[in-house]
Amino acid sequence: MTSSRLTAVACAAAAMAFIMSAAVSGCASLTRTLGADGPVSSPSGPVPEATVQATPSAPSSVPEASPPSSAFRPSPSASPSVEPATCVVGKWRLGAWLEVVNTSTWDPKATGTVTLQAIADDNASLGTLTLGKDGKGTQTLDAELTGEIGAHSYTAAFHGTAKFSYAVSGSTVTYAQPSGAFTAELTLDGKAAGSSTVPPSTKPYELICTNTTLALRAPNYVYAFARS
Repeated sequence: MTSSRLTAVACAAAAMAFIMSAAVSGCASLTRTLGADGPVSSPSGPVPEATVQATPSAPSSVPEASPPSSAFRPSPSASPSVEPATCVVGKWRLGAWLEVVNTSTWDPKATGTVTLQAIADDNASLGTLTLGKDGKGTQTLDAELTGEIGAHSYTAAFHGTAKFSYAVSGSTVTYAQPSGAFTAELTLDGKAAGSSTVPPSTKPYELICTNTTLALRAPNYVYAFARS
């Protein structure tokens, strides 16, 4: 395992079981920006909703996860230096992604949820998010999220590009008029478990933005970006 990967894993473990402060541009800077206690919420961009279904019997939504003891929360020392609507403009690199998904997405007979996560090596990315001054945006995903429950391992690999318009109001960002979609390839215990085309989400997300980092969050999601 590379030293970069070790750094990312160490950062994630230190943040706690559900929420990670990943090494998107350095663990320390992201941790200072996002803080580490408060109710969980999570991300953004037109990221795929937690409704990936491998079969028609899979549920249409994922139950909201119980708040963990720690979560992203902006710390007083890391207040954004600019207004969110201005701060978000630019190109962002996705360095960490956490999502809570129903296990029935992989196996219709299964119950409960699994926490999936992906952490990029230093200077790598799980995708990009570009937000323009004109209110237009583009997101690409190239990430494999993994999680385990007991002896079972779950994987969801997301790929694709989506375009959309967006608007920021206070600390909330909302997307509209999406086009394009993401493909989700599912694996359960190393065996293919189906695939699905996932449209971008148009739900509002809370954002935390500084000059170098961006966190997007909503129930069941956490995304951490670094400015490219």
